[in-house]
Amino acid sequence: MVTIMKQRLTSSIIYGKRMTLGMMLIAMLTSCAAFTTATTPRAYQIITPGTTLTLKRELSIAPGQAGVIIQGNQLGNYNEINAWYPNCRIELRTVKEIPQSVSPDTFTVQRVTRETDYVSSNAVMLAYNDPPSTGHPNQRQHALPAGNMMVSNLFGNDGGPMAAIYRTYLYVQSSAQPDVMRFMCEHWEDPSDGEHLTVEQIKQALGDFVEINIR
Repeated sequence: MVTIMKQRLTSSIIYGKRMTLGMMLIAMLTSCAAFTTATTPRAYQIITPGTTLTLKRELSIAPGQAGVIIQGNQLGNYNEINAWYPNCRIELRTVKEIPQSVSPDTFTVQRVTRETDYVSSNAVMLAYNDPPSTGHPNQRQHALPAGNMMVSNLFGNDGGPMAAIYRTYLYVQSSAQPDVMRFMCEHWEDPSDGEHLTVEQIKQALGDFVEINIR
């Protein structure tokens, strides 16, 4: 009888230890989940259908153009921006030979797609412009290569592309302005380690022009 009681007591102690370790593991996982939720949503949240983009200022679109670019809270075109920095282009469905405008409005995101393109050496050279003055501390600094760089040097040793364009398309809808088709947000990066824009980078590009409200 004493032996049986000792065995039961030992089993109870072992079971208790197992329960304690299990509870500790659950507590650790819960803590990690809480930590992740508290510290990462702004960096990893994504724009999904139902998100609204509120344009706060009227935008003018030049004749023969289908859109206008916003970068670092400034308007521009492809000849004026630095393609290595986040930028967004508001695009219309129709190109006209007269000026067009987009009025302040709230656009609802219907669909989100991403794509990656690779560019030639000439395009890489043309993409270097002075970056907009955003004051963002995490922007990667790009400068035009010094000297008469050979075209072949703009590619890797294996002849691969020098840069990749990471694009995010936000297809939107507005009953008041149905001709507004989408926001195309992009930046150029090294093909070996580049990534698509985060929500924070898109917000940085749009500045005070557009407010993003993720649903």
